[in-house]
Amino acid sequence: EYASLCSASDSSGTIVVLFGPELGFDASLVCSSRSTDGGLTWSAPTVVSGSYHGRFSLATNHRGSWVAVYNAGYAD
Repeated sequence: EYASLCSASDSSGTIVVLFGPELGFDASLVCSSRSTDGGLTWSAPTVVSGSYHGRFSLATNHRGSWVAVYNAGYAD
């Protein structure tokens, strides 16, 4: 079973989460949401990818840059 939720935070208290279909969204979407107040409030979900298979991950450089990595398809 693959993770359906991952998160990362930076030194300013911003938290970004990635979540997959196991949390009730369309079966092929990876979505994200951001909090800039330490998790008290969250942005509306944003679609990051219209297709994903397997795991995904999220990282930040703690200076405002964020990277999401996921498998968007299967290799032949």
